[in-house]
Amino acid sequence: MFDISDPNQETDSCNNGFYNDDGLKSCSNGSSQKASTAVNQKSLVNKPTKQRKSRSRKPKRTPRPPNAFILYRKAKQPDVVAQNKNLTNAEVSKVISKMWWKETEEERFQWEKRADRMKLKHMQDYPDYVYQPKKPG
Repeated sequence: MFDISDPNQETDSCNNGFYNDDGLKSCSNGSSQKASTAVNQKSLVNKPTKQRKSRSRKPKRTPRPPNAFILYRKAKQPDVVAQNKNLTNAEVSKVISKMWWKETEEERFQWEKRADRMKLKHMQDYPDYVYQPKKPG
């Protein structure tokens, strides 16, 4: 078989056949020929592509300040996942929730203080922020 990418080569002796799933070209005279990968690659490269339209992007919304449990979960999650690699995120959250409620009042109070510091930083970074929950529906 001749490569179509070279114009100096002779034409294909079986130009009226179809390609089957194995990449063989079935000719009308009953013979079969192996398809040239150069032809297949060239036809794929030269296909016209559609232009993508740019989407109008929504303005980025301000993140909420994390509460004590969110900070605790973020700190504990890598350890829980390392010990239990087969857990889903929902199951990891349940495990960490049980750990949270088993913590002492002093430990939870420390996480509350961290959350308060994060809230103050959030208020400095986003002075006009007002929490607006999504409306249902």
